[in-house]
Parts: sequence; structure tokens; C-alpha cells
Amino acid sequence: MKIRQAIQVGNNVTNIMRLPCIEKCVKRNDKNGLEWLEYVTTDGDIVECGDWLCETDEGKWMSMSDEEYQKNK
Repeated sequence: MKIRQAIQVGNNVTNIMRLPCIEKCVKRNDKNGLEWLEYVTTDGDIVECGDWLCETDEGKWMSMSDEEYQKNK
């Protein structure tokens, strides 16, 4: 498997939602004032800010944590 392109999830919701592998965005709240966004991929994976969305040379998308991506790039 070779990574064709990799996009790190940031704070621009519009750009992430345009990707074909993203199904929805969910706003989470820990009830103590901390809020964050989670994105759900078409495969059911959850990605957050700092994670990577990678398109393989086969045209499939996969999610990786920053640590996983740094090991595999």
C-alpha cells in the first residue's frame, strides 16, 4: 500500500466535509465546557483534529492517528 495523498484534520470543517470519505461531523461536549469535533468516515472510523485521512494508491481512504502516520510516511 502506498499513500497517494494525506490530509491532516484541522479546524476547517468545510474542507474536511468535502472529502469523499467523510460522512458526517459531530460536535461533542464533555459537560465541563470542553467541546470538540469528531468526523465519521464512510467506514465508521472516528477522526479528530490532528488525525490524518490518507488516500491509498488503490483509491481507498483510511484514517491514521498522527503517531501512526509519522511511522508510515
